[in-house]
Amino acid sequence: MLSEEETLPTRERVEIFWTDAATENGWVSEKEILADPNRTIPMQSLGYLLSDTEKHVVIAMSRYTDDAVTGPPELVRKVAEVLSVPRGWIERLEYIDRQKP
Repeated sequence: MLSEEETLPTRERVEIFWTDAATENGWVSEKEILADPNRTIPMQSLGYLLSDTEKHVVIAMSRYTDDAVTGPPELVRKVAEVLSVPRGWIERLEYIDRQKP
């Protein structure tokens, strides 16, 4: 939890379309997973963009003010349910609230 003086930076809401691995018996290499379409699952996730790098996209799937799940970004004090997806597994990233010029 952040102190009263701290808040999380305001981030844009995004929707990501990505591929997840479907395995049953432990670790399977990425090469094996991608070679077999039955070992992947199409996914779709919504959240607040925390990081977008060459290696990963990280979103916060929920955020909290002191007592509420939603609220003005300037009051956000805690992020829960963070999702990090390897960049190579992302098919598309769309900004939900971005204003068109």
